[in-house]
Amino acid sequence: MPNLLHPDDIDEEDPVPETPNDPGEFVLADTADDAILAGLLVRACEEAGIPAIVQDPRDGVVGKLASPVDSFRILVPARDLAQAQQVVRSRREALEADPEGAGKAAEEAEAEESKR
Repeated sequence: MPNLLHPDDIDEEDPVPETPNDPGEFVLADTADDAILAGLLVRACEEAGIPAIVQDPRDGVVGKLASPVDSFRILVPARDLAQAQQVVRSRREALEADPEGAGKAAEEAEAEESKR
């Protein structure tokens, strides 16, 4: 830990922590009809190094009244939008091309979610 009384005495073994990475404003990259697909798409973004959030418009009482249809929003930082859309599109195509693999991926995602 740095010496607060003598800041000039820097400990070489304990580097000063970096400033946190601010991803900026999150914007809509895509939507999914169910939570499992939304989770798979978010995971694809995270595997590509893109922070992603699933937003359920039905969260809370007002959401349930205002949004009668389930539609999960995948949000990513505005700076990563183009790359995230490409990653999501590729993952959707892969899931549609291999429905059996998509089912297995959904089961794995569900099992992982139940562990949390």
